[in-house]
Amino acid sequence: MQSIAETPLGRYIRKQDRNQAARGMRKRPTLKDIARATGVHPSTVSRALDASSRSSLSEEVVERVREAARTLGYRP
Repeated sequence: MQSIAETPLGRYIRKQDRNQAARGMRKRPTLKDIARATGVHPSTVSRALDASSRSSLSEEVVERVREAARTLGYRP
């Protein structure tokens, strides 16, 4: 099993950290940030995080989005 650092999500987090450190700021993650990290559309992220809308998504996509949201520190 890959560590998170070796995944696209890990690479995205490192890139974001470098960019934000260069600007001297740390912003809250958005749905678009999670979408970029997971390779899905922002509306898919929204549906994956909303319990009443998950039925139209595969369990794999929901888990991938939820893991990225946790890792990035997303708060609605």
